[in-house]
Amino acid sequence: MPAKDLPQSAGHWFVAHREHMEQRNRNIRRTKNNRPDHSTGSDFATPAAGNTLDGSLLIRLHGVENPSDLCSIDISEQRLTSVKNEDLKEFDSIVYINASDNSLSIESFRSFGLLRELDLSLNGCCDMSFHPEDFPHLEVLDLSFNNVSEADIVCIGRLAGLKVLCLTGNRLHQLPANMASSNPPPTISGSSSEEKPPFGSLEVLSLDDNQLTSNVFHSLSSLTRLQHLNLQSNNISEVPFMLPDGDGAHTGSNQGHFWGILQPSVGAVESSLPLPQLQFLSLAHNKIAEEEALLSAALFPSLTELVIHNNPLTTQRTGDPPLLTYLLSVRRGVRVKRSDRAEVRKPSVMLPDRFKHKIRSEGRMAKRPWLTEQSHYSPQERERQGFPKDPSSFQAKEREKNDMGDGVTDRPDETKHPEESFFVTKEVKMQGEMAEGNNRNNTVRNLL
Repeated sequence: MPAKDLPQSAGHWFVAHREHMEQRNRNIRRTKNNRPDHSTGSDFATPAAGNTLDGSLLIRLHGVENPSDLCSIDISEQRLTSVKNEDLKEFDSIVYINASDNSLSIESFRSFGLLRELDLSLNGCCDMSFHPEDFPHLEVLDLSFNNVSEADIVCIGRLAGLKVLCLTGNRLHQLPANMASSNPPPTISGSSSEEKPPFGSLEVLSLDDNQLTSNVFHSLSSLTRLQHLNLQSNNISEVPFMLPDGDGAHTGSNQGHFWGILQPSVGAVESSLPLPQLQFLSLAHNKIAEEEALLSAALFPSLTELVIHNNPLTTQRTGDPPLLTYLLSVRRGVRVKRSDRAEVRKPSVMLPDRFKHKIRSEGRMAKRPWLTEQSHYSPQERERQGFPKDPSSFQAKEREKNDMGDGVTDRPDETKHPEESFFVTKEVKMQGEMAEGNNRNNTVRNLL
């Protein structure tokens, strides 16, 4: 994804594409297992023609005539070992570079002053000597599956604008102590004497598939802007209790002091808690066996999601850990993900509107009461009242009419069938008959 499409916060971009990045790392692991080790240099002992990055190679790969029109380049799997920086100065609009699966270093791309994203995965990088002034806009750096050491991480911390750092699969055993300390890191000749705090802008850090232990939290505790931390597939057994000391660093503490920090009355120390902006923490595929080992995660004030699947705590036990559920889920509202299965959501069923549905007239609803009412009359009274002689024949006609689809009666009242009009005008007829009977009685009286 080109850097020009990134929002202002690189952390939100990474979280939104987390599944895509994990799938990409799995593909890189598969590729690395099928290819020889780049660090040995055996596969590049005799360089072939075209293994140098120059201007002609970029024009041939991307089909452009004007170098300034190119803003994103893909030179992955080109077996590149060197770079001609003189030919690359004309490409002054490059902001995204995918240089995975080669043998290049960060210093090889110093000619691209506007570079924002650099993918150097599977390059066998073991030398991080570069000038941070050459990369003033670099925000995303992917060094997955290389040979990055602890000293190299100190050099990477000098990139002032770095927001996303991927160090997946580098066989790291430990990180530099207090990575965000204010002490200036060692500089190389020609670099600026004024240095900002290392990793001052870092928001996303991927350290999965390494050999890190629980001490990694002491090195990361001072990263005040870190939001997304992936520590999957390491040797972590607990999240240690860390509280600030007088020098700004975070040291271990006992559980009694930990419970005191969680009391509502003590809210002034929230700003000095470790990793104050951390929102997502993945500890899957580690060696966490007890729920007490994760209680100190409640000290992260902004934590919203904690992933702990494929740990002895979840594989050797069933059900939700009660203490962890109460402290993190109930009191803090943290979502604890104990399973790696994707959540299956039932799709909503939308019933279409039946615009051609017909509504029967109200007159037909009186058919059943009429059939029961006529049973109270004698045959002579039914004939005098106008009832049909054979009710079954009338029912058969109505059933045949319904089967033919004539569900709506649109005829005027004067054109309706006599049997149908009876249901509606029965009361009127009875009133007329009573008036006629009164008239006959009056006539008989007059004759007498």
